[in-house]
Amino acid sequence: MSICNAEKRKRITNPYTECCRITNPAERIEVLQEAYNGTHELMDNGKASYLEVLTAQESLLNAQLSEAMNMYKGAQAVIGLYIALGGGTK
Repeated sequence: MSICNAEKRKRITNPYTECCRITNPAERIEVLQEAYNGTHELMDNGKASYLEVLTAQESLLNAQLSEAMNMYKGAQAVIGLYIALGGGTK
């Protein structure tokens, strides 16, 4: 395995180290998507197990769910503020 492939595999199979430095949720999802795709590619070439693919996919789905929940909470906060300021009532 070349150094480039070893570094790529390390980054792909351990996305947590990469994601710990990222605070932007959209960027975190992008990194996890790349990790999932790369892990899937490694599995297709026989260099990763299906469990690693599932772990990468779980991380991606958890990040997507977290972003969706944050968006929901943000919308709820805006609605609560609107109601607190007297809007939306008859």
